[in-house]
Formats: sequence, C-alpha cells, structure tokens
Amino acid sequence: MRLKKWTHQHTIGFMIGILTILAMSPIVIFILEKVERNRLIWRQVMVSHPEQGRVIALAAVANLFWFHYFLKKQRWNYGYGIIYAMLLDLIIMLLLKYVL
Repeated sequence: MRLKKWTHQHTIGFMIGILTILAMSPIVIFILEKVERNRLIWRQVMVSHPEQGRVIALAAVANLFWFHYFLKKQRWNYGYGIIYAMLLDLIIMLLLKYVL
C-alpha cells in the first residue's frame, strides 16, 4: 500500500481507529480500577507515563473488532486505515512507556 493512493476510505478507517482508542481508554481505566482494586488508578494514569502507555495499549485491542469486521466485508481500505491508527498508537505508546 503506497501512501500516494490514500483515499477517503483510509481516512475514515483511521478516524474510526483513533476514536475507538479514545472511547475505550476510560473504560479500560474503569476495568483496571475494579480488577486491581486500586481507587487511585485515575490519578496514576494522569501522572505516570508508563501507566498511560499501558492504558492506550489495552484500549487499542478494541480495534481488532473493527479490523476483523472490515476484512469480513472485504473493505480493505478501511482495514488499512485501522492498521495505520494502530501503528500511530504503537508509536505513542512506546514514547510514553520508554522515552518520557
């Protein structure tokens, strides 16, 4: 896939991927709060960069649903957009976890 052939469908898939990560992050924090029985996890996520990376990585798992859905419908360009969103998520997660 060359970026010269970027289409509107790629953009929609990319935006779906980013919005899914943003929407799932509070849900992941809530689940971690219940599982770890840690009431301060919201504060830890706001302060600690490794915690932010962990939450973002777990929130990205929800994109697998969209990727599978678009592959089943044979909408390849939407799937590529989801992959690009996950690659951006990977870069941000690695920066948060190991650089900052």
